[in-house]
Amino acid sequence: MSLSRCWANPLGGCVSKISREHIVSAALWDGPTVQVVGLPWCKNQPKTVGVANLTAKILCRKHNSDLSDVDTAGTAAFRALQAAAAPQGTREKLRPRKRKGVRFAVDRRRLERWLLTTLINISANHSASH
Repeated sequence: MSLSRCWANPLGGCVSKISREHIVSAALWDGPTVQVVGLPWCKNQPKTVGVANLTAKILCRKHNSDLSDVDTAGTAAFRALQAAAAPQGTREKLRPRKRKGVRFAVDRRRLERWLLTTLINISANHSASH
């Protein structure tokens, strides 16, 4: 494998071994499979795929490892958003009254890095498959 296959190669520090990177963090999915549509191999027809297989060889091992904290931050942000949205259906069924607010913390800079990394992963995977 060529180091040019690692999309983070311009940052320097690549190692020679290319690893499999989840295109979207695996921790975001609740089950072992997911329906996928819109990628080059399933443009118009949804396909059920194992989450473990939603990977591409687009990063070297070092850069993949370096981004693990970014995956953790993205996952934490999405879990906070899920938790914030969960009570909404319950509240709609209750009588209106003043309720105590709940705060959810999201590290916006690390979430931004996760969003950017995911966008680059999708783009790099698309470029690699053409």
